[in-house]
Amino acid sequence: MTKGKLIAKSGKVIIDPCARTTNVFDRIRGLLLRPAPVAGAGLLIDPCASIHTFGMSYPIDVVYLDAQYRVLRTIDAIDPWRLSVCRGARMTLELAAGQAEALGFSPALELQWLSD
Repeated sequence: MTKGKLIAKSGKVIIDPCARTTNVFDRIRGLLLRPAPVAGAGLLIDPCASIHTFGMSYPIDVVYLDAQYRVLRTIDAIDPWRLSVCRGARMTLELAAGQAEALGFSPALELQWLSD
């Protein structure tokens, strides 16, 4: 995985730190067998247009992004043992439950990825 941050086009830092998957094994694992993410941090899974929470013990927020890092859809507090899909998504951002709304994620928000 690589480390970085997601910032809004305005320059405001939205997610820091943010881990980004770099291989198929990281994408498959996602947050499985990891502690719940902390407020302000996230996991960017790329490429990814669907997620599952099978085997997880905590809810998460999910933000679907297109190839230009525009928010397509947010799912608040998806419970363990669920599936979610977003047509047209290129990436999925997984966050602590409650963070998508708290951080102002909404459809059409434009982000940028900055590597550390």
